[in-house]
Amino acid sequence: MIPRLPRRRAERRVLRQTCIDVLCAYLRLPYISETDLPAGDAEARHTYLALREVRHTIIWLVRDHLRLPVDHPHSWQGHDFDFTGVVFDGGDFSKAVFSGGGVDFGGVDFSGSTVRFSRAEFTTCGTSGPP
Repeated sequence: MIPRLPRRRAERRVLRQTCIDVLCAYLRLPYISETDLPAGDAEARHTYLALREVRHTIIWLVRDHLRLPVDHPHSWQGHDFDFTGVVFDGGDFSKAVFSGGGVDFGGVDFSGSTVRFSRAEFTTCGTSGPP
C-alpha cells in the first residue's frame, strides 16, 4: 500500500494539470467581446452572455483553486496556466497565488470590463506577457 501513495499523488497532479489545460484551452477559443456584437442582434447578445458566464465561471474556478494553500489537496499552485491570446472581458484573480508553475499571458486582450488582480501573487513562476 505505501509504495502506491507517491504514484497516486503523481497521478492526481497529472489529472489536475489536465483539467487546468482543458479550462485554459476553453478560454483560448475564439470569442467576440460585447463591444464587437452586431447592434440590435438579440440572439447574438444572448449567446454572448451565456458564453461569458461560462468563461467567468472558469476564471472564478481557477482563482479559487489558486487561493488554497499550496499543501491543500485541491490547490492548483505549482501548475502551469496558458492564457495565450485569451480575451478577458472581466474576471477576478484577486488573492490568487501563481507559484511554482508557468503562467503565460502573451497576446492577451483585456477588453470590455475590469479584470482584477488585487493582492494576487506571482512568485517563483515563469510569467510572460501582462499583467
